[in-house]
Amino acid sequence: MKQPIFETGQSVRLLKDMRSLKSPLEGLYTIVRLLPEDGNTSPRYRIRHDAEAFERVVSEHQLAGPREDIQ
Repeated sequence: MKQPIFETGQSVRLLKDMRSLKSPLEGLYTIVRLLPEDGNTSPRYRIRHDAEAFERVVSEHQLAGPREDIQ
């Protein structure tokens, strides 16, 4: 497994997924924790947005740093 690039407590942006029917909220999410390896090639994280009452599980390729330009 590759080394994770994000850390617990870090702010990130969730990239839009064209396959998803529901778009994620705009703005910053917080990394709640890094999930244990499961044989996946990309690290996975639990993230949370202040305006949502739940956490999401996402792969690293679905995230961008807080200042990265996202499309």
